Amino acid sequence: MVYFQTLQEILSNPVHAILKAKKERNTNKSVAILFVDWVLFALGASLVMFKFAKFFTLLVFFSVFVLGLLGSLFFSLLVQIIFNILGSKGKYFDALTALAYSKFPLSLGVVIVSVLSYLPLAGLLISIIVLSIFGAMAIATFYRGLKELFGLDIITTWIGIGLLMFVLFVAFYLGVMINFSTNLFLNKFTQPSFPLY
Repeated sequence: MVYFQTLQEILSNPVHAILKAKKERNTNKSVAILFVDWVLFALGASLVMFKFAKFFTLLVFFSVFVLGLLGSLFFSLLVQIIFNILGSKGKYFDALTALAYSKFPLSLGVVIVSVLSYLPLAGLLISIIVLSIFGAMAIATFYRGLKELFGLDIITTWIGIGLLMFVLFVAFYLGVMINFSTNLFLNKFTQPSFPLY
């Protein structure tokens, strides 16, 4: 019941919810909220998949849930590393809480949009509005959560978010390029130049 009140508070007054979390320092609550976030997100993805391929709905639910949860734990580690170096304070709890609290409005928005996707054109227009509102809440809550939980000023928080996005972009870009070039190299030089049949 306490977690339900926290989820309500994240939607109605996210700053108060963040400051309360900073005071309580309850890691179990942050993990439970992250769990709820990914259940909602996986439910939204499953509802969309149900329209196209009913057989894969359960697979999509579990895949999105597990990969999203593990990805969030890793993302929280990156946040903790960057913001701890920038501000010399803050723990993994701070990064996990900022992510979990900010993810909840977005996850709820995804569920609403996935239900609205069953409507014709009006569903699309309403979906854009709903995702804009819940996305804005999520981004602002993430920023404010990082600022408050790590105890940083506005400029340092923006720099940290910029560094975080840069790290993710470079890691993705280099990972794709290295993988692509390795596969290209291996395929070019390991294929026989004449047919074996």
